[in-house]
Amino acid sequence: MDESTRAHLLLKAIQFAASAEVPALHLTIHQHPEILLPELALRIILTYLPESTDPAEYHGLILQLANGQVNAPQRSVPQINGPDQNISDSEARLRVRRLHLLPIAEPQEIQNGCDNVLEQFLVHRARQIDTETGDLFLAQQLLQPFLTAGSYLQSWMIAYLLPLIRLSYNYYPDRDINISLSDFEKLDGHAAIDFLLAEAVSSTNEALPDMSRDLRGILGPWVSGNSATKRRKTNHNRNLELEVPRIEQPRNAENKTVASPTGWHDVNEWLLELASRDFLRAADAFEKWNGPGDVDLGELGSKENTLNVGVQHQEDISRLVRPYIQAAMAAIYRTNETSIAVLERSQHILRKVVQHEGLPNLPGVDERPALEVDEELSDEFLDNLSEANLLHNSFLSSSNLLTTPTMSAVRLTWSFLSSCKTMHQLHHPISCRALAELSLFRSQKDQWVELRKIISGAVARINSYKEWSTYRFQIQSLSYSNSRRGSGNTAMPFGRVPTVEWEKEILNGMLRTGYRDEVENAIVNVALSLYNGASNGNKNRGGVQKAYNICSTFKEYFPQSKSFRQLEALISATHAMSFYSLTLEHGVPFQPVNIRAQKDPLPLISKILSQNLKSYTKLDDLVEIGQNLVRADLFQGDKESPVESLDGQLLVARRRVNAMCIEAALAEHDFDTAYSYIMNRVSQSPKDAAPRPEGGQEDDKNDTSWRAAYLAGQYNLDGRKSVSLRRLEQRMEILSVALFLAPPANLADILSVWQSCEDEHTALLVRETADENQWDSKGDQKVSVASLPGGFVPSLREQDQATNESAAKARNKGARTNHEEAPIGLFDVARGAAAALGRNAFPLREAAQSGKQGKVASPGGGRGGREAENHGGEERTRKRDMVASAVTGGLASGIGWVIGAPPAAKS
Repeated sequence: MDESTRAHLLLKAIQFAASAEVPALHLTIHQHPEILLPELALRIILTYLPESTDPAEYHGLILQLANGQVNAPQRSVPQINGPDQNISDSEARLRVRRLHLLPIAEPQEIQNGCDNVLEQFLVHRARQIDTETGDLFLAQQLLQPFLTAGSYLQSWMIAYLLPLIRLSYNYYPDRDINISLSDFEKLDGHAAIDFLLAEAVSSTNEALPDMSRDLRGILGPWVSGNSATKRRKTNHNRNLELEVPRIEQPRNAENKTVASPTGWHDVNEWLLELASRDFLRAADAFEKWNGPGDVDLGELGSKENTLNVGVQHQEDISRLVRPYIQAAMAAIYRTNETSIAVLERSQHILRKVVQHEGLPNLPGVDERPALEVDEELSDEFLDNLSEANLLHNSFLSSSNLLTTPTMSAVRLTWSFLSSCKTMHQLHHPISCRALAELSLFRSQKDQWVELRKIISGAVARINSYKEWSTYRFQIQSLSYSNSRRGSGNTAMPFGRVPTVEWEKEILNGMLRTGYRDEVENAIVNVALSLYNGASNGNKNRGGVQKAYNICSTFKEYFPQSKSFRQLEALISATHAMSFYSLTLEHGVPFQPVNIRAQKDPLPLISKILSQNLKSYTKLDDLVEIGQNLVRADLFQGDKESPVESLDGQLLVARRRVNAMCIEAALAEHDFDTAYSYIMNRVSQSPKDAAPRPEGGQEDDKNDTSWRAAYLAGQYNLDGRKSVSLRRLEQRMEILSVALFLAPPANLADILSVWQSCEDEHTALLVRETADENQWDSKGDQKVSVASLPGGFVPSLREQDQATNESAAKARNKGARTNHEEAPIGLFDVARGAAAALGRNAFPLREAAQSGKQGKVASPGGGRGGREAENHGGEERTRKRDMVASAVTGGLASGIGWVIGAPPAAKS
């Protein structure tokens, strides 16, 4: 066939294509395959076939051209006339030479390594249809039968055609989205992401589906298909490098190659940028979209339409998910928003990170306070953190310990979020990033300045003590944990501020707002709680030491506080008791809290006396303990009884401790110490006497003094029969004190013991007098002269003279003895008491004077009935007369009527 005929045939085929006569074109190609080669036929279709032509009409022709064999069309075709007679051969050849047929492959297909003619044609034709008609569905109809034609076509449809169809027709049909496939293909990185998600970000209609739909159905396919195309391009370039001498590239170009083929790195960065602008939308994306593995490809993703060399390999997905999860954690630190909604959504993201990464479960992590989570962090992890981890360009770095999804990073982030919530409750909202910077990298001074701002704001806002209590607890939860005390490694926002400092600041704030009493009660309660938990009473050890330090520190702020005085007295008593051995019932060791548990703690002193030998000798120390227990206000008496004054209670405590020590001394057979305590410590003034109400029983606490004296008056060491005169006189002196202090109902018992002592004293005097007379008689006897060798017998006159002198001495001695040692009767004492009614408290002194004047008593009347003779002009007042004087004075003042003593005038 000559050139002219060939030219006419080409012009005829072009005419059929331009007029959309696809069957005629099909037949022409079938009849002249040697002229209309497949590639030439495809170029004619590309160049002249109208883009609005239904693709279904030429699907078969394209497929046959791709296979290299065109069959006759199945539909009947009208007779095709020969060459156009109106065109000469020369003009036909000229027109053919002037033809500008489009190439099958465009430059981008060549760059992307696509060498399949059919794929090149279809992509080129789809772009033409979109450019000329703007009908993406028509382009989709063209490509739909050829999904399995090759991986490049499939990747291209997924990356460009599918996102635009869903964006323009499915998701936002009412929006005018004007962009062609060619222009869309030119977009890359953040520009393409901004375009694809612009509608989702800018939409304010809450009825629209969430943002995760656009990520899954628009952005995901674009990234997946684009990544596959770029991988193919990279492989194609690598193959070309094997043929062309290689030019050495800089080493830093390798990093760009890693991020560029995937495209997911740009998505992660874009999401981080979105989090900085609109965190709630970003959080919605992170919560509902699972990243690279969560892509909706529609029909293109079905097994029959997916090629082995297709869009995304499973190993690629698993490799790309971790950076996406890291981006989710980084979004928590990227935002500067401080609302509760942001904090709660951040916690939701964190839970998804734990679930997605398969980290060990955090039991109850929602309810755990920041302090508990902080204690689980290792010092090594905290030491390796740096301020560079909080820089924006380092959030997605694989070496960032703060955002890499590990268990330590999750715990630390959860601690920060919990602290942010607490700060929000303190009316001091702060972002997670700002709090992380404050907690990890700021100095003690910076943290203290921030804390003072919080407390200063509370002073003007808090109106009740309960609010202050809650406020203090919240600040305490932002301070250091016990396990990190002193280590300096803590993730708490105020972990470097000493507790004493912020406690003082809160105290000052409470005082400024007028809650002085509540502050005082709170301090005392804290000190008492430490006191109750102590196991040793020494104020230099354990809980008592802490309570003592609190009391010493704060009492200067409350100089008039009764509670602090009571607390100080309690600690002083406890400290003094700690030096004694004390065990409670059933061998239970004594603890300070046992003092406060007693309704009446003074019996503990009795236990000390019984368990510590010779402890009664420390009377002043024990009295001070007892009075401090009174000052501590620990006694729980009868509510109906009148409340005694503090001085009265101190007096009662002194009496009771004195009595306990006297009884302890008697129990250890130390009568002399008991006698000394009674005569020197038990007061005999009228105000210390036991109360004598007209009706009812006396208070047992006020009975202790006279009872102790009464017990000592009954004392008889080991029950020995030979008792010294001095011991009897001491007992009678003690009984006189008991008589003075005892109430009337007990006088008869005391007088009975008194009479018994007096009878024993009288008998002992008689016995001692007889012994003395016998001794004197032996001394006065003359040794017989006749018994001496060479002696002479005295004459009768000398014997009579010696006898008379001996009798005179006996008479004189008897008279003196009767004057000094005559016993005194009980009724004689009563008569003396009656005489004391009109005189001073020493009636026996007057009796001694009257005896000096020569009054003679009756023979059986005792001491009062005898004549007091004083040989040698010497006057003596006997000690027992002084005792009798004290007794009779007391009897005369109020109890003479008990024994029926007659008045002084009648006696």
